[in-house]
Amino acid sequence: MFVAIWCVFIVILNSLLGAVLISPRINGGQDAEITQFPFMASLRELRGYNQYKHLCGSVIISQRYLLTVAQCFSSEQVNWFGIAAGTSKKNEDVFIHRIRRVATHEKYDAFVAPFMHDIALIELEQPLTLSERINVISLNTTFYEGHLDAVTLGFGGVYDNIAKLQSIKMKTMTNPECRSKVGKDNQVYDFGILCAYSGDVKRRIGHGDAGGPLVHQNKLIGLISWNPKVVGSDKPEGFTRISSYNEWIAKHMK
Repeated sequence: MFVAIWCVFIVILNSLLGAVLISPRINGGQDAEITQFPFMASLRELRGYNQYKHLCGSVIISQRYLLTVAQCFSSEQVNWFGIAAGTSKKNEDVFIHRIRRVATHEKYDAFVAPFMHDIALIELEQPLTLSERINVISLNTTFYEGHLDAVTLGFGGVYDNIAKLQSIKMKTMTNPECRSKVGKDNQVYDFGILCAYSGDVKRRIGHGDAGGPLVHQNKLIGLISWNPKVVGSDKPEGFTRISSYNEWIAKHMK
């Protein structure tokens, strides 16, 4: 019942905002191995007795902490969620790391500005054991203007038939360039938003990819937040800009 109500809310929100994560998965991406991107993890939601299914992407930044976006948490009940790490397969039956605490940004408001301050920090109950399949990524601290080569990753939506991690090459753009492309479809805030595009309308991110990484030179520069709702659109996609939240992240990493 709760999931159904939340889905109705998202549909209404989508119609109001005009820029949402509506594609069911990364489109046109390439298969990726977790050993290439061992910092990638799946945020899973409890669906039935001890059955966790992929909900959003997440990124390992230390043995105990991960980042994702605030929009992925429709509930503060952390026992409804878990982390699957070290796998390239979306819903592979692997060990689920239990979550101790989730800190969503204090200024995040899903009703007023759902793509502003769209960031959340996950603390695990027990630290991860690092390996070639599970590892951390460094956070970017530089405010980049744009025109960087980057890559983004995602497992896709809960119900689609894509079972493996996908990657897409992207190029970032400045916020003024992004605003000129996006137009009235969404507000591109100077603080906290980073835009990027693949250069191919067939290569897009989707709602199951929210919270996944945008990476430049082996550093995390963004988290997947939103994309234009027009299928086949050449408009850029929106990411939470990591360099805008370094202090916030450090504050909440106890």
